[in-house]
Parts: sequence; C-alpha cells; structure tokens
Amino acid sequence: MRKLIMQWFKRSSSGDQATAPQSRSVPLTPRQRKLNASLGTLRLLSPALKQVLKRCQIETVADLLKLRASHTAAVAHLTSRQWKQLRRIQQALRLSLQIRRMHPRDAIVLLSIHRTSIAIIAADSPKHLYRDIQRFALSSRGERLIARMGMPTREQVAAWIEAARALQSKQTMIRHRSVSSTNQPLCPRY
Repeated sequence: MRKLIMQWFKRSSSGDQATAPQSRSVPLTPRQRKLNASLGTLRLLSPALKQVLKRCQIETVADLLKLRASHTAAVAHLTSRQWKQLRRIQQALRLSLQIRRMHPRDAIVLLSIHRTSIAIIAADSPKHLYRDIQRFALSSRGERLIARMGMPTREQVAAWIEAARALQSKQTMIRHRSVSSTNQPLCPRY
C-alpha cells in the first residue's frame, strides 16, 4: 500500500505533473447520467425537432438545457410552436433534475397541472396531487398526454413529494445558516 501511495505522488524526473497509476473511471451520479443522456432516449421530441437540433449540434440533455433564445443558429430553424415545445421540455428537464426519482415525462404532467416548482410540489399532499393528475387525465389534453407518457402511481407521487420536501428543507437549512453566520443584526439599529 505504501508503494502505491509513493508511486501516486512520485514526481517524474523531468518535473512534469505527478504520474498516477491507471485509475478506474469514476461512476457517474444520477444527475450526471441524466445530463449526458442523448435526446433520443428521452422520447419527448418529435423526429423533425430532433433533426433540427442535431443539425445545430444539440445532442444531449445538457446541450438542450444550455439552449437560449440568443442561440440564433438553432432558433432560426425552429418554428414558434417548436420553440415553445422546447422551452416546456427544458422546464420539465430542470424540474426532473431537482427531484430524484422523476423522469422528464412525469415532470411534463406536473407542469400541465400547474405544479411548476419544488415549493408547490412540497406543499401538496400525495392524495391531493394524485387526484389532480387523475382529473387531468380525464380531460382531452390529459388523455393524449397520459396515453403517451403513462400514468404515475401513488407511490411515485408520494416519492416526488417526499423528495421535494427534503430538498426544500435542505435549502431552508442552508439559507438559515448563511443568515445566522453573519454577525450583523437582521434589522439595522438607529
């Protein structure tokens, strides 16, 4: 073991950087796997839209999230309807990246019933949210979307809410620490 450590930190005689033994690739986190996924694996985009994005060298989820209206090369090839669809998919991707066990298809369903943020999802109860999804599935738009995306189970909905609550409490703790770490009073004294 000591030899291995010595080899790891041993400098080459020419003064270059330290030589490291052959290391295994570091496993990707679930977030990194989602960001590195190709757009074809999402099954959210139409073939025509995929072709337009491929011509603009937008091939992964990370590339799609970086796409802004200022990217004139990509936007010039898109119709206004396609651009609106892309913005909706970007919003769903961002939401699904925040909540652990959520697929972007599920996030699109949540966005369709106006659950647009972690705070709104965390404030809901699993029964209430599941009932709203069921009601949405009865509408004509919901029928088309649920038929394509699939109906989430109650367990999935409960897991999303639990993850959203955990994330929200974590963010609250971070905010609380940053406020309490400063020695300045919250209200200025006069």
